[in-house]
Amino acid sequence: MSRLIVFGCSLAYGVGLPDCWPNLSKPSKLSWTNIVAQNFGRKLVNKSRPGSANKSIWFTINKFKFKPDDVVVISWSYPERHSIIKSSLTNCPLSIKNLQIRNIDHDESSKSYYTDIYGNYDSIVMSKLYIDHANRILLDKGLTVYNLVIERKHSLLIGDHNFIPLYMGEYERVYPTALDGDHLGLEGQQVFASDLMKFLNGNHSRVNASKIFFKSLKNMLWK
Repeated sequence: MSRLIVFGCSLAYGVGLPDCWPNLSKPSKLSWTNIVAQNFGRKLVNKSRPGSANKSIWFTINKFKFKPDDVVVISWSYPERHSIIKSSLTNCPLSIKNLQIRNIDHDESSKSYYTDIYGNYDSIVMSKLYIDHANRILLDKGLTVYNLVIERKHSLLIGDHNFIPLYMGEYERVYPTALDGDHLGLEGQQVFASDLMKFLNGNHSRVNASKIFFKSLKNMLWK
């Protein structure tokens, strides 16, 4: 069976959905990723990981063994996140530590990075580099690649690569949250999957993205 390969962070992993909370050992089978794969008759390979930075997404793509008929969807994360990749050359398993601003109160690595090293412009430049390089690798393999970002303002990170203008952050502000009180719940997952499938089928004119945007903006302003 042909495969749909998905890379991303918790928004592609399905954190907070009934089969992925509080146990996060496996990606949710209720998320938009599974809905899309099933509708296109493809086997889903979900390589997303909660908390992933764009650097770790890029690294995972580099390490993955693709097949010629794979279709790839990359749900890029927040550019301000950072990853530390530890080499396996020291006879230790390779590991990736993802850093987030929200973790500075309880994670010393995050505190150190965001206090002494982080720069907003630098994070944007580096994200553009990871996104561009990952897409070039996949295109050189002859694969079909689709890129997603979380917020509308992140769309400039994609450059000239294949981009679908649907923003999970906007859906999160419109539809009820999942069980963790943070991520997108079941209803929103289904709507997002439906809109994404319309784009993938070339029916993007039927996607009322502006309606989601204005509802999202209204909810953000009235918080």
